[in-house]
Amino acid sequence: MPRAFPLSGLTVLDLSRFVPGPYATMMLADLGARVIKIEQPEGGDPMRGLPGASPAFENLNRNKESVTLDLRRGREVLLRLARRADVLVEGFRPGVADRLGIGYRRVARLNPRIVYCSISGYGQSGPLRDEPGHDVNYLARSGLLDATGPPGGEPTIPALLAADLAGGALMSLVGILSALLARERTRRGQYLDVAMLDGLLSLAFLPACYWMGRGEVPRRGRLPLTGGLARYGVYRAKDARHVSLGCLEPKFWTALCERLGLPDLLRAPAGARSEERARARIGRVLRRRRAADWERLPDLPVAAVRTMGEALRDPHVRHRGMVRRVGGLLQMAFPVRFSRARVRRPARAPRLGEHTEATLRSLGYSPLERREMRRLGVV
Repeated sequence: MPRAFPLSGLTVLDLSRFVPGPYATMMLADLGARVIKIEQPEGGDPMRGLPGASPAFENLNRNKESVTLDLRRGREVLLRLARRADVLVEGFRPGVADRLGIGYRRVARLNPRIVYCSISGYGQSGPLRDEPGHDVNYLARSGLLDATGPPGGEPTIPALLAADLAGGALMSLVGILSALLARERTRRGQYLDVAMLDGLLSLAFLPACYWMGRGEVPRRGRLPLTGGLARYGVYRAKDARHVSLGCLEPKFWTALCERLGLPDLLRAPAGARSEERARARIGRVLRRRRAADWERLPDLPVAAVRTMGEALRDPHVRHRGMVRRVGGLLQMAFPVRFSRARVRRPARAPRLGEHTEATLRSLGYSPLERREMRRLGVV
């Protein structure tokens, strides 16, 4: 018997733009849900037009349908869609959906089973509710940006959009799937208030616990896993490339010191100064050989630092099937393997409004009504 998609039969309305909402709904689409991306008739998702953003847009919106709809003039179309939907995801500023007449209370009266997910920077309540923001701002307010970077240096913006993807998209995905499971028991949907700042604070438990336990502000580059331990960090090799050490466990630390010819480090007293001296000595040894040579040390958590191109071409990554070519573009595949289910292969993102006509027909709008909607710019 062929394996089924885990979320086959579910319909998701995606009113979000840019990254957080589209990433969450991309995962739902990969899992088999029908995702209808609602876009403004003029231009659609602004990410479509950003210079150099085409690969990102293609990845984020694969396996989706695109329906153009002016939400101010086409509210009734959206509400008709919502009657049939299982999930609605929106990323407006708090209060905007209500002003448009498509907020949770209005939608839930028509469809009590809907799971309605609102993603925002600071949440639907609180002093910062109406503040604008982007990933770097949420990182700044979470305390994570202050704790990221070299000792004595400036805060460093990570390459990962941590707030958008982890604090927003993945937390939304957890909430949506949990609400859908709860609906199986209660037959009722619910409202999800996802704040990216909340998500980041949840993920910041290590530096947060350091402060909560000691009452000390974590110093940049000095936490155990951000440079405070000589055995866990990044070092420069002979070829000017870098190598990462992750020798936290005593057995790995012992083996590393022995293979580097530094067994006396095992007897060094604990403390920040001792770690600094150990880091300096390890650094001198690692500069004697190339990063790739150190990576070949057997049975040790040591890895050369790769560029993004090297990472995506790595034989292991290729073996896992994480990068697929769709048309002329490369796309990332769904990262979880199921033993009794399957996920969709990456497909191209929809053209703007590609599925508008078919969707309006399925909602019962007549040819005359559809022509009038197009004339008025509703779709």
